[in-house]
Amino acid sequence: MAKDPSTAIVRYTYRYRITCSFIHENIEEKLNTSFIKYFVIESPYYDSKRHMPVIYLSMAVTNVMYNQIVSNERKGKILLTVDSHNVYSNTSLYKNIITGQFTYVVSTANPNYNEDITDQDTVDHSYRGITLALYSLEALNAIKSSYNGVYNNISMGTLIVNAMEGFGSTIIKPLVYDPVFDNIIVPSLNSKNKLLNFLFEQCPFYDTEYMFFVDFNRAYLLDWTGDAVSANDGQFDTVFLNVSDLSDGASFSDGLQVINNSYYIQINPAKINIEPNKGLDKVANQVIYIDDEGKVTYMDLDIDKDEDSTAKQTFERGANAVLEKNKLQSSQKFIDLYKEHVDISVLTPNKLYMLTNYKTAEYNGKYAMVYKKEVFKNVNGEFTLAVNLGMRKIGEITPIGKEIEQAAILRNRAANRRVNTGNRTMINVNELQWASRNGGATRTIQIDPSEGKLLRELNYTSPTSNVLPFVNRMKADNDGLIKLDMTSGDNS
Repeated sequence: MAKDPSTAIVRYTYRYRITCSFIHENIEEKLNTSFIKYFVIESPYYDSKRHMPVIYLSMAVTNVMYNQIVSNERKGKILLTVDSHNVYSNTSLYKNIITGQFTYVVSTANPNYNEDITDQDTVDHSYRGITLALYSLEALNAIKSSYNGVYNNISMGTLIVNAMEGFGSTIIKPLVYDPVFDNIIVPSLNSKNKLLNFLFEQCPFYDTEYMFFVDFNRAYLLDWTGDAVSANDGQFDTVFLNVSDLSDGASFSDGLQVINNSYYIQINPAKINIEPNKGLDKVANQVIYIDDEGKVTYMDLDIDKDEDSTAKQTFERGANAVLEKNKLQSSQKFIDLYKEHVDISVLTPNKLYMLTNYKTAEYNGKYAMVYKKEVFKNVNGEFTLAVNLGMRKIGEITPIGKEIEQAAILRNRAANRRVNTGNRTMINVNELQWASRNGGATRTIQIDPSEGKLLRELNYTSPTSNVLPFVNRMKADNDGLIKLDMTSGDNS
């Protein structure tokens, strides 16, 4: 009887090949990778201030090369290539994983550079150790972009697509909240992550915090729900992490397996560290949020606590209550695990990770990857890989609600579409703002277009500098209805 192909098990164990060169003054010099002491790729997905991987390269080089690398720290580059192949396949060819040019920073742990030894005629050609932190030039250049201007009749989704342009490939989780703005003023910003942060402040587009990360071959914009977002690259979207008993031989299997269109990784229980946040329920089980307008919101946390626990409150100000609640409830259980000989291209943050633990059932469930550290070891000219994964168990996610989307639309509504909700019947009004020559003070008024009368003065703001505020000139609905001389004095 033929075996069902849907249940076929395919085994993968990978080896890697690393080549690198030092480039300075248009000269490329090959580095002997057999002298690499360690090669580590660190991807801090959860760090809001670090949006790209860092490669730590420690190797032995000649004194001549050492001096050149140190003296060209601001100008030199490292050309790096990493390839992989499956040792369980007789037909497996090397597949490129990473390639590109990298700027570098020399570790301060190295001895201070001495210019007196730059004379190559007298230098000692023995090898010495050096450690470099490498940053992808392609990713750095893609992240750095300038934004500034007024956008009219534009959706949040369109703004985000514009923010994610310039990368080789992008994986974007579909937006949960996608308001359409009549007009939105984007201040002067110099990077994509700053633009995304500004847009998220205007309206959270997910029910959780967002994750923006630029990897070597693609960029990610995801939430922290742990749901899979397909990359459409032929890979499967689900990874099962199975922590087996030591008596189970599967716990010693290397690499990964493909079963029923999913990846399975067997984890030895000796190579997993469980870090529960035991103090969370003892510190607080209710959070009180006070926004900038003084509104108070009480949020009970769905955390492990005794039934007779008393209310332990903590206070947060200026934060979105539901966002903070979702963050705290997904910060109770953290697992750090270690695995060798896997394919680094499989373990990406857009996958769905399901963990089962043979001993502690409360840790079973859906996880999100918060960091990844890949350590390459030199074994007879080829490199093996050991991966250290930081996983956070996803708690109950509470929807923020469509009200947040409507509020963002109203805040950014064009002046000629705003509504006066006083004692009058609801009518469209025009809102005018100008700067008088008397000290540059700013006035904003509302005009009834049907009668051409001043309804009310909304505000009067004195400038904080000698720079005049922006003059918002708007065309009246009917010619001649509103006649204000913008160059005259006080037009009140």
